[in-house]
Amino acid sequence: MVSDQVRRLFEANYPEYVRYVSSSLHRRFPSLRELIEDIAHEALLRTWEAWSTGRHPAARDPLPYMYTTARNLALDAVAGREAPMSEADLGLLVERSRPPCHEVLTPLDPLDDIVRPAVAGMKDTQRRAVAGQQVRGGDEDTIAASLQVPRQQVRSLASKAARELRDMAEVKPHIRPGHLRRQRRGEEDSGE
Repeated sequence: MVSDQVRRLFEANYPEYVRYVSSSLHRRFPSLRELIEDIAHEALLRTWEAWSTGRHPAARDPLPYMYTTARNLALDAVAGREAPMSEADLGLLVERSRPPCHEVLTPLDPLDDIVRPAVAGMKDTQRRAVAGQQVRGGDEDTIAASLQVPRQQVRSLASKAARELRDMAEVKPHIRPGHLRRQRRGEEDSGE
């Protein structure tokens, strides 16, 4: 049985995943222009199959696996070893990995399903208190007054809490890869 978290992750990011993988393939394999979209879809379906069968942890970001799968499929197509799957075979793969249609899927609410449980899982510190009050809609002045700390300290604690939350295993798969690259670039520039 596929976990709801995995299903929601793929459903929410399906178009974005195909766009990222297609863009990467266009840059690396311009000679495969007419096959790129088919390769991207096949890579997505193979990745879905790997995640839905539990071969990879649900919290792991599937995009790197998808990139590698797409690159391997493209290399096979360039070498003439294997063309992308025919539409009939692709349809069979879709049918095999399709979730049962009687299940109703509720959309993923990032605040309730990701952020609040992650904040609850943080160590009981001022950082967690600031993050918890921010999640409930508190502003810096209100949080500073309730914790009896200066406003600048609230800002610092909020920044550290956000960094801690982004590094949590259950939150990381839901962060856009572009944001992670910008964040790493900023850390490299600052010497961290």
